[in-house]
Amino acid sequence: MTKVVRDFSYWRSVAVDFGGALCILGGLGHFLDWMQKHDASSRNVAVAFLAGYMFLVLICRDRLLFIIKSLAVIVAWGLFGLMTHGSWTGLVIIVPCCVVIYLLLRLRGRQISAKHKASS
Repeated sequence: MTKVVRDFSYWRSVAVDFGGALCILGGLGHFLDWMQKHDASSRNVAVAFLAGYMFLVLICRDRLLFIIKSLAVIVAWGLFGLMTHGSWTGLVIIVPCCVVIYLLLRLRGRQISAKHKASS
């Protein structure tokens, strides 16, 4: 059995991924509150979460993987809402996110295979 070494870069990646998920969920939650109440403070908080997410995208090492993980969080949140509320309106967000995840994973696979061909 091999021991997995978890150094600073691993924990940095975990923290950035957690921050991205928090920004996505907080931003969507406050955006939905703003859509219902039209309160300026909810809109401002949603924009602040969006700005925080953009900052995390900028400092992330593997931006494509970070965006894929963020879209997966949106899909998971939508599926949770689908199960708890019993409404199919979340599919408007879930289906396009799944399609974009699929396309990004294909793009990432092509990039990885191109790197392997170039190094061989």
